[in-house]
Amino acid sequence: MRGAFSAMDLTARHSRTGALLSTVRFMLQPLAAAGELQRDLQRELTSYDGLRAAEA
Repeated sequence: MRGAFSAMDLTARHSRTGALLSTVRFMLQPLAAAGELQRDLQRELTSYDGLRAAEA
C-alpha cells in the first residue's frame, strides 16, 4: 500500500543553491500551517478547560 506522498521527493533540492525546491516548500507549508493551527487550538481548549475546572 502506498501513501499519498510516496511518489513525491520531498527532499528535492536545487542543483546549484542546495535550497529546497519551491514546489516542495509550496506543498509543505500548508501542512505545517495545519499542524500549527491544530496545536494552537488544542492549547486554547486545554487552557479554557483548566480555567473552567479552577472556577468549579
